[in-house]
Amino acid sequence: MSVSAAARRFARLAGRQPAASARRPRLAIEPLEDREVPANSILITGHAGPDVNINVSTVGTTTTIATTDGSAFLSLSTIETALKNPAVTNVIVTTDVAAGGSDADEFGDIDWDATDNTTVNGDQLDFTGFGTGKTLTFRTAAGASALGNINLGAVRFLNNGTDDQISLVFDTSAPDGSVTFDAGINPGSGTVIYSAEAVKDLTVAAGDTNGAFTFHDDGGTIGAADAGGNVSITAGTVDISHQGGLTAGAGMKVQATGSTTIDTPDGGKVLLDIGTGLLATGDLTVTGNVAVVANTGGLTSETGALTVTAPSVTLTQMILQAAGDLTVSGSTSVELTTSGFSEATSSSGNVRITGGTVDLPDTFLRADNGNVTVSGTDVTAAMSVQADFGVLTITGTNSVSLTNTTCDGVKGLTITGGTVTLDNETDMLLEDGGDIVVTGTDVTLRDSELLTNSGGIALTGTNIVLEHGTVAATTGVTLTGPVIVGPGDTSVGSVAPGTLTFTGPVDAQTAGEPTLEVSGGTIVFKQSVGATAALNELDIRHGNTTVEGNVLNAATIIVFDPFFGFPDDSNLNVPATLGINGTITGNVTAQVTPDGRGGLAPGGLGKVGTMTVRGDVTLDGDFELDLAVTPGGPTDKLVVVDNPNTVGTTEGNITLGPDSKLGQSGIGEVPGAPVVVIDAATPVAGQFSNAPPGVGLLIGTDYARIQTYTPDVVIDAMPDQGKVVKGADDDGTLYTITLTGPGTLVHGKDQFGQRFLVVRDATTASKLSVATKANGSDDVVTFGAGVLVNGGLASLTASKLNIGTQFRSSGPIATATFRDFQNLNGPGIELAGTAVNKTAITARNITDDVRVGATLTSLKVAQALSAGQFADPVTVSAPAIGTVTAKSADADITTPGKLTALVVGGNYSGEVTAAAIGKFQAVGGDATLTATGAPGVVGSVGPVTSSGPDGLTLDINAAKVSSVKVAGSLTTSDAGWNVTGGITSLTVGSLSANITAGFLGTVLVKGNLTTGLSGDIQASTITVTGNDGTAAHNGIKSLTAKGTVNFSLFDVKGGNVGTFTVGRFLNSQLYLNYTPHDPATQAFNTGGTFGAQGFKLGTFKTTATPLGVPGNPVNWAFANSEVAADTVGTVTLSGLQTDNAGTAFGIKIRTPGAAVKVLAADDPAVPLNVKLTPGATPIAGDFYFLDV
Repeated sequence: MSVSAAARRFARLAGRQPAASARRPRLAIEPLEDREVPANSILITGHAGPDVNINVSTVGTTTTIATTDGSAFLSLSTIETALKNPAVTNVIVTTDVAAGGSDADEFGDIDWDATDNTTVNGDQLDFTGFGTGKTLTFRTAAGASALGNINLGAVRFLNNGTDDQISLVFDTSAPDGSVTFDAGINPGSGTVIYSAEAVKDLTVAAGDTNGAFTFHDDGGTIGAADAGGNVSITAGTVDISHQGGLTAGAGMKVQATGSTTIDTPDGGKVLLDIGTGLLATGDLTVTGNVAVVANTGGLTSETGALTVTAPSVTLTQMILQAAGDLTVSGSTSVELTTSGFSEATSSSGNVRITGGTVDLPDTFLRADNGNVTVSGTDVTAAMSVQADFGVLTITGTNSVSLTNTTCDGVKGLTITGGTVTLDNETDMLLEDGGDIVVTGTDVTLRDSELLTNSGGIALTGTNIVLEHGTVAATTGVTLTGPVIVGPGDTSVGSVAPGTLTFTGPVDAQTAGEPTLEVSGGTIVFKQSVGATAALNELDIRHGNTTVEGNVLNAATIIVFDPFFGFPDDSNLNVPATLGINGTITGNVTAQVTPDGRGGLAPGGLGKVGTMTVRGDVTLDGDFELDLAVTPGGPTDKLVVVDNPNTVGTTEGNITLGPDSKLGQSGIGEVPGAPVVVIDAATPVAGQFSNAPPGVGLLIGTDYARIQTYTPDVVIDAMPDQGKVVKGADDDGTLYTITLTGPGTLVHGKDQFGQRFLVVRDATTASKLSVATKANGSDDVVTFGAGVLVNGGLASLTASKLNIGTQFRSSGPIATATFRDFQNLNGPGIELAGTAVNKTAITARNITDDVRVGATLTSLKVAQALSAGQFADPVTVSAPAIGTVTAKSADADITTPGKLTALVVGGNYSGEVTAAAIGKFQAVGGDATLTATGAPGVVGSVGPVTSSGPDGLTLDINAAKVSSVKVAGSLTTSDAGWNVTGGITSLTVGSLSANITAGFLGTVLVKGNLTTGLSGDIQASTITVTGNDGTAAHNGIKSLTAKGTVNFSLFDVKGGNVGTFTVGRFLNSQLYLNYTPHDPATQAFNTGGTFGAQGFKLGTFKTTATPLGVPGNPVNWAFANSEVAADTVGTVTLSGLQTDNAGTAFGIKIRTPGAAVKVLAADDPAVPLNVKLTPGATPIAGDFYFLDV
């Protein structure tokens, strides 16, 4: 090239600016006279061209190529020569003026255009001989007012199949210049291309204010932009339009640091044009000081986190993928849509979308093993969310608006707003269960659903609107705040026995228009229903329903209306009952209820009240009647009168259908004189099918009869029989019933021929006894219809009495002794009282629930506390419980207070829930112990003892556990043990368990040779979250397993381990505050990290000697296992198998000083009976001793 040609070329390049996107105008250029730092421009030429005005100097391992005057030409050969120098690791090409050179006062640019036939003529850098570990830097001159851009056109960084690899740095940060990669002045050659084989790290550091990094292809040719290591791009503006995308073999950081001004309208923005993708093996971070804008591309981190941050983030039709956390954050706004069936996905971390305003108009968010969070000031979304093992949290401080949104695969849902609106088929169905919590000022559910297959739902708002929607849960639904029911049918339900609660008033949006259907075990309207604006229909499909607001207005009220699938088919046979001590305006139909109490219950079940219906009543179900709970007190009453709001129709009619019954499970006695229980404006039509007039019937806790049905229903008491009653049962056994103290007796047979006993007007001073005498018979008597006590008793003494169906009282009973309670599908044992009262029960067998209102000081069952082999467990409940004893038990024991002891002479099966659980003793069985704690009560469990050879399956949830002793095998379910504090001691025959605890004291797996247990720990996960708080800071004080530990993990996160002695340690791990490697990408010797705080393993020891039987899986005592602790005292391996099929394993420490000895090994290369020396290479085979 002639000098004149070169001069013309330089003049042409002098005004060249970075290739600009159509979205961004050219950057401003300062006048040359403002320059303060010497710099000359460099034009890179082909191999054949000579250097012009170039100086090459080498100091140490760095070669610097600088200018000596203006119009400098740099040959590729010069760069290659510098890189091939084995003594050089850094080559810097700079526009700085070399010592002794001249400043031509040029822009100080570096231009390299491989398409320019006059200079480079298609030449590219030849990597042959570069080697590895070197860096080539292009840098423009520094200075406060200096300019200086780097422009590359169609340059290839490829090694043509050699092993040579360098890192590239493009630095225009000092003069606030730009870096441009484009297709060159002769398009058709694509753009700048680099491969991971040739380029390790790529660093672009352009000016942070006016500088830009622009990387554009030619719009047609797709080329590679792959770095083998890290990629770091920093510029005032980042503008990438590259269909092939940029990849990094490690991490990638893209950052726009500028600000938006008149001269730099795209300053501070990261702009990723259509089809542009960024992929990093490690973390990928994209940050804009003003905005990040991407369209129809992808952002992927294969093993790390993906983070996109800017005040404004707009991602349109994007594929976002991360192994770790995926975060999109826009302090002002976020708009995100995903592409087709693709998602914004994290495979191992959390997905977080946060902003000011957040708009997700067509988005799929997925966290395979984490949570999904969407938060901002205003959140608007039409999205699908999947988090199979996590929860979805949506927060909008001003508003949340969801349209056509689904979250079928999440484990929990929380929505918090100002206003919260779920609209247009927003079906939030938690198929795998979890709780749903929605909180806002105004909460609206319109044409949408909230459902969980296992969990509860809580809706809270200052105003809740339900319009043609569904809310359904399995464990209960609570709506806190006033509820407005909009047009159409709205359904709210819980699977029985869950409770459905409306805390505020419920009204129609438009009077007389909506239908509300409810279903549950218990349904409570804390305030009125329809008092301000009446409903069209209230459909109580299932559940014991009470309107505590004393006003219910609906044109139609239906009681019991089974419907498949709502909220679950298991509710189909759950009865429905409506109770109110107030006024109903509307027509009431109570349909036939199977399998239990149902129909109308003035005041509610177990509560005396008056129900006034202004309308007609059709009663095909039951009339659940409660009588006077105090002598002479009021009874339930149903009053039916005309509805004054209707014109041309006279109501006040009641019809008792042919299947209707008078309920027999209420409380109380007839107050004395006959009492009206149904008072209608017109004569009552029909009769109860089970209560002919004048025939005695057990009603409440009394024996009474219906005196007359018309015009009103009147009942009166059957005569009493004094204080002593004698009789004989069917086999001739003689019995005498005696009552001392206040009260009278009523005894006889019910309509089914079963004997009963009623005590009227008793007090806690009354004593009841039943004495029997054999008379050519046994000495046992059975009252199959039950024992009913009005008031309380000091005692019931009846050791030869079998009670069937029911044993109920309206007051406390201090002591009760009987033979068997035999369940005949009745109410069971229900004894009233309060926590200040005390009750003790003694029996031979109890086969139904025991519900006691008083403190249950003792429950002694000589044989079985069980409903039978194929029945559900019986329930024992009381405010607090002392000691429960039984020979065998299949029972759930529940109390909000303490349980002193549960002692079972045989197997126990069931769940125990109490504030604190004391002694638990059983031969074996399957138990769950949950200590909830209470104010002033620590949720403790223990001691626990299982003496049987077959072991115990046991789950525990508690704050702390004292000693646990299991003679046989201790196993757990997947839920396992969750103990926030510590476990003092654990002694078992063998162990297969999931245990999480704050600390473990002494653990002994001692085996039982008599029953064939060798003391193994199999398939267990033991997680220790803290330590014992002593000076020793033990997470595990000591662990001894006489047998083999196999396929087990001991993860000690916050404490030391004193001694750890096992027979064998196979396929297992012991970690002290250590995060293991990812086996998909790392190995034991290359991955894994210790936490900041180091903990010590005092002693680790295996004791089993080699079998001498190659191929036997237990031949060696230590194989395919990992022990990692910051500090280790001594390790003794009685037998080591080093051959692990190429998978690294062994011992890892961070603090020197561990004494590791091997007594026997499969490889003669292992030094025996001496301290091993840690190193980066294996001791032998695949066994490592690492000091990291």
